[in-house]
Amino acid sequence: MKNPLSNVSLDALLCFHHVAAQQSLARAAKALGVSPPAVTHALGKLEEALGVTLCLRGRRGFRLTEAGKALFERTKVIVAQLDGYGEFLRDPGEFTGLLSIGLVDHFENDRLQAALDAAVRRFPKMRLNVVVAGAAELTRLVRIGELDAAFGVFFAKSEQLSYFEVGRTTTHYYVAKSHRLAKKRGLAREDLFGEGLMWVDDRRRSRQELEAEIFVDHPRLKMAVRAYTNQVDGALPVARSGFCVVPLAPRVAAGLGRELVELKVATKKPDYREECAFDPAASLSVAARFFLDHCRSG
Repeated sequence: MKNPLSNVSLDALLCFHHVAAQQSLARAAKALGVSPPAVTHALGKLEEALGVTLCLRGRRGFRLTEAGKALFERTKVIVAQLDGYGEFLRDPGEFTGLLSIGLVDHFENDRLQAALDAAVRRFPKMRLNVVVAGAAELTRLVRIGELDAAFGVFFAKSEQLSYFEVGRTTTHYYVAKSHRLAKKRGLAREDLFGEGLMWVDDRRRSRQELEAEIFVDHPRLKMAVRAYTNQVDGALPVARSGFCVVPLAPRVAAGLGRELVELKVATKKPDYREECAFDPAASLSVAARFFLDHCRSG
């Protein structure tokens, strides 16, 4: 590289950012309000200053080189910081940007709801994006900056992200009305011995992992795992079929009406931490910071 990035003009970097974001010189020129030749000239001067090729244009279309992809990641940070400063200069109540949060399926939490209510009141012109997915996918989206924060039970933690507790959830055991245990009263722990159990977590496991780690007898309850899913929604048809005893949070089971029966059995219920995951190195909007502060303070 001929010159350090600090010696390159901000206009050139912003021009490149629009080119990379639009994947087109023509669309970038329109977004910037300049002519396409002006964008081409600015991009050429930037490549000359850095001593690298940033993008390839031709019959096969537009694509960034590895150097271009690396620079685009840095210009994203620059643009986000400039936008953040613009928000600081404006009345915060006039924030019209996007707050993006992710939730695992069927997630309900009082602290999340209170923080969201406060953010909506504070920033009435804010736009809200809510993504529902598994914990692993939400973690990925926070890591790449597509989400400001994600909420759920995170069994697998990312070193890049930070987590704080927003609540606790306890699972109970449910069966379909057709299951042989559904009408039995006075269940004891021994009644579960040998019963089929469904395992629910947030990982997408390989067949080898399933055989070696999941489809084995439950070490405490002596139940045989007969089904697996990495999504609560995947557990519901199995629960309805009567094939297995299924662990579910009561709020999830309540949404199924009278299709499921809770087993009133004296066993220790699993207790999981409900957490908020966010990237402490990300450049967050004023609304995202406000929202996270309220989630953290409860």
